[in-house]
Amino acid sequence: MTTETDQQIWQRVLAGESAEFALLWRRHRDRIFGHHIHCGAAAQEAEDLTAATFLELWRRRAAVRIVDGSLLPWLIVTAQNVLRNAARARRRYERFLATLPPPGVQQDDPAGTSGADDERVAAVQARRSRRANWRKDRAIPSRPLVLGLVKWAKTPTAPWPSDIWTTAGPFC
Repeated sequence: MTTETDQQIWQRVLAGESAEFALLWRRHRDRIFGHHIHCGAAAQEAEDLTAATFLELWRRRAAVRIVDGSLLPWLIVTAQNVLRNAARARRRYERFLATLPPPGVQQDDPAGTSGADDERVAAVQARRSRRANWRKDRAIPSRPLVLGLVKWAKTPTAPWPSDIWTTAGPFC
């Protein structure tokens, strides 16, 4: 393994040596994959989320912040954002599917009524659900928790810290 810092490798990536990106991938992919697994993603989903995290690294390469010569803190925060975005998209899709009638069921209204009361109740329930999901999506982990995760992620053989829970709840 090379003794170069991520910052040195990243400077070469920014200079146009895109093959150096593979070195960063090999160096950090297992930690990011492990983060996604720990947060509850299935193995296949974690692979996709890890790839999306590194895609974001490449896409936003001009805005990446390196901390103490390492890309790991930026990658962990980005991995968490990618995970949050995927969960949000999944919830939207599930809500959409819930609005569809079951297969083979026809929705005829022989009386000609519009069911306005039912529609109003459903609209209120949908608004409440959106508000609750928005609050969950906006929950941002505390700074000490993020720093603790970064410290843990730098040591791949270390056990998960016992003080990972905060008063606000888990990180994932």
